[in-house]
Amino acid sequence: MRTMQGATANERVDRAPRDELGIMHSITGRMRGFLYRQLNDATYTVVYATPSIAALTGYPASDFVNNVVRTLPSLTEREDEAYVVDMALAIADLCSRPVSERRDDGRRRA
Repeated sequence: MRTMQGATANERVDRAPRDELGIMHSITGRMRGFLYRQLNDATYTVVYATPSIAALTGYPASDFVNNVVRTLPSLTEREDEAYVVDMALAIADLCSRPVSERRDDGRRRA
């Protein structure tokens, strides 16, 4: 068995995404709730969803990934759409605010 140090450069590059995916699955597997990632396209295509999405929606993650069977917006009641959009925009605004950090030399970095 070869270690990562003994692997060729190509083997290390090929293995990195699998290692990162394993780490992500380890973290998200212990989460309460679910995690998903979707594109900001016309149908909000889901590119990833943890299996625990089924606990809330009643549908398996595979239904949502690439919008194969259904989309997340299709689960929103028409009368709730404006509220959902407003909340999403408010959260996006909070997440996009710049954060000041201190550098190791004590100066602020924006």
